Amino acid sequence: MNKINPFKVERLSGQVAVVTGGGGGLGNAIARRLMSEGATVAVVDLRKSSATAEFSCFVGDMTIKADVQRVFSQIIDEFHRVNILINNVGGGGSPATSLLELEETHWSGSIANNLTSSFLCTQEFARNCLKNGWAGNVVNIASISGKLGTPLLGPYAVSKAGVIRLTEVFARELAHHGIRVNSVCPSVIDTPLSAKMLERYPETFVRAYDLEVGPEKDARKALEEKVPLGRLGTPHDVAALVAFLVSGEAAYITGQAFNLNGGLITH
Repeated sequence: MNKINPFKVERLSGQVAVVTGGGGGLGNAIARRLMSEGATVAVVDLRKSSATAEFSCFVGDMTIKADVQRVFSQIIDEFHRVNILINNVGGGGSPATSLLELEETHWSGSIANNLTSSFLCTQEFARNCLKNGWAGNVVNIASISGKLGTPLLGPYAVSKAGVIRLTEVFARELAHHGIRVNSVCPSVIDTPLSAKMLERYPETFVRAYDLEVGPEKDARKALEEKVPLGRLGTPHDVAALVAFLVSGEAAYITGQAFNLNGGLITH
């Protein structure tokens, strides 16, 4: 008996997807998954790289309105429409420190990278959809930190909480235009960046997740043991949920913030 390969189910055939921050890591995994399911994928990043060679890559800073408008215009000129937007641009943008010690520039950087970029891109995407009568789907990559208030990563946590609320507002405002908006809230995803963070700033994770560490148990191992499913998430876990949310199978879902954390939190 032939096994069914879910990646051969082209449920996104004919769709044009924009993935911001798609030059590597999580964004690149999402872009590859959407392409595998039939979508034409336009990757947006600060620069072109070898990781974007198989996609049409557009260069721009998604925290700057003029860049956002230019990039969307270029994408529509090339593909004649946009149907899916994945707001994946973001990151910590600040050192691991308490809010009492934080510099204002680090605060502003996190808000711009995570929240402002999602606002500007969704606004431009939705305006083009409304102007052309296109239905659309938006998925914002938020974080478990937006629900937990992670110590020592205050700007990141606050900006990701803003992304969750932004999702809810846009979902309510755009629903009657046929545009769905959801967010995904991963916990620690196993990427080179998270590995570096676990090594450099273990106290952040110890305090956030109430971990027990010791000479024979570092923060990563303690976190893996804390997760009910016994492992960290992978970029493929996130990409699979994103692909479902932008597909027709999720047609009655909007305004939601989905946890993706192996059971670490359940609200």
